[in-house]
Amino acid sequence: MDENTVFWIGGAVAAFVFVDVLIVEIRRCLREARRIGSRLAAYVDLPVVTLASEAQRDLTRLLHALEEMAALLDRARIALAALGFGRPNGASN
Repeated sequence: MDENTVFWIGGAVAAFVFVDVLIVEIRRCLREARRIGSRLAAYVDLPVVTLASEAQRDLTRLLHALEEMAALLDRARIALAALGFGRPNGASN
């Protein structure tokens, strides 16, 4: 065989090995991605995740209630002032 033939055969073998290794690595990555996906799906079913989700919802409701309470306290303060509470004894208007 001459040098040109050896060069092309060597290049073809190197390209085949490279493509083979690339395909093996891609398959491994896909297998790992499926494994991680199945683990994440299993983690969603854990009770602690459900409790954390409920706690987040409850915290949101509590913060909303506190905001509403501040508005109600302001309205109560205005109503008490209109009724004359909080004035010194004997003071009128």
